[in-house]
Amino acid sequence: MNYIPPVNFSDLQDLLCNAEDALEEEQYVTAIHKADKAHEELRKVYLDILNIKIKGHLGQGRLTIALSYAEILIKEFPDYIPGFEFIVDILIKQEKLHKAIDMCDNLMTRKRVGKRRYWWDDDADYETLFRLKEYAIQRLNSRCDFMKQLPLDVIALIFDGFSFDMISICMDVSRHWRETLIRTRITNRLHNWNYSLDYDRIGSIQSIQLLGKYLKGLEVRILNSVPEYVHKKQQDLFKKVSFCQLRSLSITQGGSEINELSYQRTITKLLENACSTLEEIQFNGLDTHFFNQAIEICPNIKKLFYSSFSKELTMFNFDERGESLSLLQLTDLRIYTTKNISNQNVESILRHAVNLEHLMIGHCDSNVLSVLLKHRLQHNNKKLRRIFINPEDACFITDYDKYRLSRRFYRETVDVQLCENVTAGLLLPLLNDMIDHLKGFALTVIPGGRESHWKDWTCFSNFGSPSIRCMNIGFTPATESIFASVIRNCPSLEMIEFHHGAKPTSIIYNALQSLPTLHSFTINNEKTCDTLPNSVNSRDLLNFFTHYASLGDQSTLDEIRLCHIDDLDLVTLLEMTEIETLKEVELCDINTPHNLPLDHPIQALKNLYLLERVVIKMGYREVTDVGIQQLDCKTIELSSLEYITTEGVSNLIKNSSILKELRISNCGNNNIRTDIIQTLAKDKNIVFSS
Repeated sequence: MNYIPPVNFSDLQDLLCNAEDALEEEQYVTAIHKADKAHEELRKVYLDILNIKIKGHLGQGRLTIALSYAEILIKEFPDYIPGFEFIVDILIKQEKLHKAIDMCDNLMTRKRVGKRRYWWDDDADYETLFRLKEYAIQRLNSRCDFMKQLPLDVIALIFDGFSFDMISICMDVSRHWRETLIRTRITNRLHNWNYSLDYDRIGSIQSIQLLGKYLKGLEVRILNSVPEYVHKKQQDLFKKVSFCQLRSLSITQGGSEINELSYQRTITKLLENACSTLEEIQFNGLDTHFFNQAIEICPNIKKLFYSSFSKELTMFNFDERGESLSLLQLTDLRIYTTKNISNQNVESILRHAVNLEHLMIGHCDSNVLSVLLKHRLQHNNKKLRRIFINPEDACFITDYDKYRLSRRFYRETVDVQLCENVTAGLLLPLLNDMIDHLKGFALTVIPGGRESHWKDWTCFSNFGSPSIRCMNIGFTPATESIFASVIRNCPSLEMIEFHHGAKPTSIIYNALQSLPTLHSFTINNEKTCDTLPNSVNSRDLLNFFTHYASLGDQSTLDEIRLCHIDDLDLVTLLEMTEIETLKEVELCDINTPHNLPLDHPIQALKNLYLLERVVIKMGYREVTDVGIQQLDCKTIELSSLEYITTEGVSNLIKNSSILKELRISNCGNNNIRTDIIQTLAKDKNIVFSS
């Protein structure tokens, strides 16, 4: 490679001095001539600087930076062939062989014959380009495209874990890659695509067009404001891609400074494009316009979820649409807003969605219970069997069924939480109408209100059914005996959960002990109001555990969850560990008198030979390595344990014999060496996650 001759800086200084002298003597032609020569020398200096920078970054392996300086070099000196040699060399190192060969071909046509035009022209430079081209061709021919060598089923296995974004990028590698990926069964597994409207790193529209017709689910996240040109590109994307098999659509707005008008056209185009196949739609934080639009243009929709903390749900008049509005396919409707949804809107929805099976509404007043009963009686509609009114944490509406056990296992459930002025007179008629199919119910009675409001609950003591399997209740001392009677009236009850500050005493515990099939017991005060205590009657709970411990292997109780409880005696926890039949134990944010450490009762869990799953989440409560390192069951989850160390977790793994899965999060002040834990877990075939 022929580089520029060195610059003589003393000659450059002489030229500048001569030019200045010529100006003083008014010899302007001479001054300009000297200045031109000085400028040519300066160009040589600039050229030399760029060469040094390029070679310096190449020496450090910074190919991208070196390439940027090489592009500046050929822009400033378009006829400087060594600059192109730099670029070709970098392209070869970046494995962009086709681009390198094309550049060499274009430059070879510029070879000059005869007198050199510039002082840097030399045939040797073109010979270097020719050798670089031959080397690039040799590298290209030596490549082995595994897509041409491997069978389709093996290729499908390779790409099985790839996301939609990655597959769309892979399809842009070549035509052969695109055609091969389409032929594999990988397209049948493209169930979901996570796409953010401010995320632009995806494959070409051509690739997404090919993949779009196989896509079953699309999740769009609107996180930040983006320029208008980005919205136009996205609108063009959703306009050209036909989601002919799209069944599920989720759109979430996560930012507060989003121009709704700019993305409204994009979402509208997406809804119109896939409206004929969509069966499940979820909107989080969007304007109610999209809720109404989905109902109006998606005839096959079965599940519709809408949640918003900042917008009031303003529905159109359903009755004005008449026969043109069809909600016959809708079976699951979940709406959660910060403002009350009117009873008229609920009644109108029920009148059109005659096949509705699952309804969740938050917020609304207690009179909606009468609307639901009227709908069941007048239209003889017995399909609606899952009703949730003002549920807790309903913002997570897609994971709502995972939040409480009753929602996971029982489809026929009524859940009424924190409705204003709910009375037994309003609730009982609906429950009695559903009694033949009802498997579970959840109810919260909170302090406050008129005296007549509390007296009204006395008639509830006669409610119950052998079909009820699960109960989730929050009560007050005044209504405890009423709910004890309800428990006795449900002899097949398997799962009981107390929440919202419920403080069971022997009245409730005696009723539970009369049940022949009680499997799961939970106290969860996470959502307790500030005015309600988190403590429980530790002595009565101790007697309850003693009863089941005395039954030995005849005990039916196999799951206990104690969450967010204050002043729980250690002896009560120790008695719990004497229940031989326990398979699952969850202890979350337990406070003991005088803040005594919890190591002893946690360590005692090792004696439960049937135990399969343990969850320990203690926040700032004291649990040390002594407590955890003897634990051994199939699944162990440790969270927010500030005082445990890497050594303690390592000993837990080393001492285990049946452990299959270990999950750790926010432990040891985040100083747990997960790399060490991962290595130990791998050696013992334990699945570890953090």
